[in-house]
Amino acid sequence: MYKFSATIFICFVVFTVSAFKGDKKNGVNWQSTDSVTTKWNDTKKPIIVDIYTDWCHYCKVMDNTTYSNDSVIAYINQHFYAAKVNAENKSAFNWMGKEFKYIPKYKVNELAINLTKGNMVYPSTVIILPNGDPQSIGGALSVRELEMLLKYFGGNNYGKIEWDQFVKSFKSTWGK
Repeated sequence: MYKFSATIFICFVVFTVSAFKGDKKNGVNWQSTDSVTTKWNDTKKPIIVDIYTDWCHYCKVMDNTTYSNDSVIAYINQHFYAAKVNAENKSAFNWMGKEFKYIPKYKVNELAINLTKGNMVYPSTVIILPNGDPQSIGGALSVRELEMLLKYFGGNNYGKIEWDQFVKSFKSTWGK
């Protein structure tokens, strides 16, 4: 009887832990550039684009820490359209009615060059405002750093308060 009860208890604990981790596994609702463009054309809200490469160590770190944070996931999914762009993707990307191709000479896709305004740093986080203006931030971002950007651009602060003033008054609630 004891072994049977212990087995049921262990199964219950494993199921419960799995259920709580389930939402996190779903993660950020990353979509194709086509899908984001279509949705953005229907309803304007900020877009976040994660520009990465397969070989980039800090891109993987950001995926495993920053983009895996429950608060980051929830905020992005609620306030942004989100797309991931492999800067070295050899397939063409359709973005805002234009086709962006791979440039073999530079081993990079034109979309990555366009969104980062030529500042090819991996990873790069690009925030595109409802007016279409891209803001590119190069390098890996911590949860706190990304929280500040998301809340500034996705929380209706952009254009109402200067960035420096926002940074001075910002209090992180999501962690490091």
